[in-house]
Parts: sequence; structure tokens; C-alpha cells
Amino acid sequence: MVENRQTEWDELEAKASAILENLEPLLIGRSTDRRYPTLRLSESPSFEPYRVWAVFETTVSGNRPPEAWLRRAVWERGADLQRLRDPMTGLKEGFHTDPSVKFTEAALPRKELAAALSALSALVFPAFAGREVIVLDGIRYGIEMFGSSTTVRLSWSRDSVPAYGSLSEWFQNTTNMFDECLMVV
Repeated sequence: MVENRQTEWDELEAKASAILENLEPLLIGRSTDRRYPTLRLSESPSFEPYRVWAVFETTVSGNRPPEAWLRRAVWERGADLQRLRDPMTGLKEGFHTDPSVKFTEAALPRKELAAALSALSALVFPAFAGREVIVLDGIRYGIEMFGSSTTVRLSWSRDSVPAYGSLSEWFQNTTNMFDECLMVV
């Protein structure tokens, strides 16, 4: 068997990226409910696990009000890299290319979601600031909003664009609130 760890890592990273891009909730709500993505937040630190939070709203059958669902994925990127690079870890856990992604999900109170989206809508910042900044290590943040006719996606590195300070603060407050909702489950 010929080892090609870089090819294996590339395959694993591609699989993890595909999972983190599509966090459609499984087995939540009723099977007849349609789920629509509303918001996705991502945090990709250089040396810690990647985390993604996705919010889905449902249209429901019957007289029930619409619901919001939150799903968080955590990719243990460092552990996967260690498994492929270290022969002893690889022998113990296997040299496979399946990413170590764990999911948590819960209902998201509509009041909390409305407050977060309202606060986001009130932010004003220059969307195209910081193009000349090069960041090698640190934390990359991402936000994606989904609408019926518009999708907006923005990513930035922490502290690299001072004009994004209010967005970074909103991001931290919102992901903290999401994590609290997930801990109640």
C-alpha cells in the first residue's frame, strides 16, 4: 500500500468542507415540514476546531406557527490531521479520510432569532474594507444570510479589519447565545 498523506488530507478536508457547507438538519421537526436556511455563521481558527452554526426556519403543516432550528457542527480538524500525520495515532484510530464532525441541534426560540437578526440588520460597516490585509494565522469568521431573492456571504479575519469591530462583536454575542440554546437541550 502506497501512502500519500497529502492526498488523503486533501480528500478529508474536501469532505469536511462539504459537510460544513450543508448543515441541513436531520430528523428534526415533522417530516412534512420544509426547512429553509436562514443564517450560517462559521469560525475557522488556525489551531482549534472549526465551528459552524446554521439556522433553519420551517414552514409547517396545520395550524402550528413557523419554527426555527439551530444546528452546530464542530470539526476536530487538528485531531484529524494528527491521525493522518502520526503513525501511532493512525494505527490506533485508522488512516481513514472521514472527518471528525460532531453535530448538536435544538429548537431556537423565535424571539432570540428575531433579536439577533434585528441587531445584524442595524449594523453599518464598509463591506469591502480590508482587501489589502494578509493574515497567516488567526481566526476566520464567516456569515451567510439566505433570503428568497438574495444571499449574502462575507468572511473576515479577526482584528484584520478594524471597521468590522461591530460585526465581530455581533458575531460573538450571537454565537454565545446559540451555544446557550444548545446547552439547554
